[in-house]
Amino acid sequence: SDMLFDNSFADLTPSLKRLCIGNVLFWSLSTTFLVLDLIARDRPDTRIGRRLRSCKLQPEKSLLSNAEYADIALVAAFNMFLLSPLLAWVDQKYLSQLVDDQDALSEADAWVPLREVGCIVGCLLVLDIWFYFTHLLFHKSTWLYKTVHKMHHKWTAPCSMTAIYAHPIEFIFSNVLGIEVGLKLTNAHPYTAYAFYSYVLISTCWDHSGYRFVWFGENDHDMHHEFFQYNYGASGLMDHLCGTWKSPSLIKRRGEKKTG
Repeated sequence: SDMLFDNSFADLTPSLKRLCIGNVLFWSLSTTFLVLDLIARDRPDTRIGRRLRSCKLQPEKSLLSNAEYADIALVAAFNMFLLSPLLAWVDQKYLSQLVDDQDALSEADAWVPLREVGCIVGCLLVLDIWFYFTHLLFHKSTWLYKTVHKMHHKWTAPCSMTAIYAHPIEFIFSNVLGIEVGLKLTNAHPYTAYAFYSYVLISTCWDHSGYRFVWFGENDHDMHHEFFQYNYGASGLMDHLCGTWKSPSLIKRRGEKKTG
């Protein structure tokens, strides 16, 4: 049975492999954070419950009800189990044409460290620019915000699973395409693509977790959900360049009002 599984996975296209890796990482991480949230919510008088609450950025409203967690899981499941496979098919059939089939790297090609480091840097830049400006557009356009992006901002104190709680239009054009376009433009090796997908999933699950642990530093994106008008980007680079980045601790000290 192990050999059957190995052969079956090996036979998948790179797009489907990224889909599998993404699902495993997303559900593993978001479920882990969900368990932590439930401990913090249901066992507030225990040592671990108090410790988890102290690490929550918005402890007064970020521990949700079972019905709210179920709503989040349902939307995430739709995007990850139904919409994502459709996108993987579109990617394989159409987006792959952005790179000439003769030039597209396969797993059989050599993985050249210096080249792939350049690909990763390129993917990070494309993702940050793409996500920043599409995200900003969703905020600045009243119609797009009310019709599309407001769904994601239903959660002003997000949990990890809300990383994928998004309208299909936002999920496709803001979340997924920013990753895929970078991979296609750089013609990254499939192994680099798997690693980059893994990084993005880990990063977004952490950014939406609502936790601040000392060794991870400040959680900029949680402040975006709370205050709406700051920290639109994926890494902070575009926010710094465009003047929309704010330190979470500075915002808190100033007691700035929330908008949205």
